Amino acid sequence: MKYLIKRIIIPDMELMRKTLEGHQRTQSQSDQMVRELQSRESDLMEALQAKDSQLGVLRIRLEEADKQIESKQRSISGLEDERTRSV
Repeated sequence: MKYLIKRIIIPDMELMRKTLEGHQRTQSQSDQMVRELQSRESDLMEALQAKDSQLGVLRIRLEEADKQIESKQRSISGLEDERTRSV
């Protein structure tokens, strides 16, 4: 009986142990990759939020610049009308 255990069960257990170790290594590598990808995703989300904020600021500045241009164009138009009337 001992011979049978040594001959059949122990090699099977060794093979199962090696297989388990291989799966554990693969799982560990997968976990590390997931953590790295989650970290990268977090960094990219922060960058995206910063870009959204910058875009909002630029939109406001553009609106302000458009209003200034319109105001200056009205002033120019008024001055040109005044010049035309005086000539």
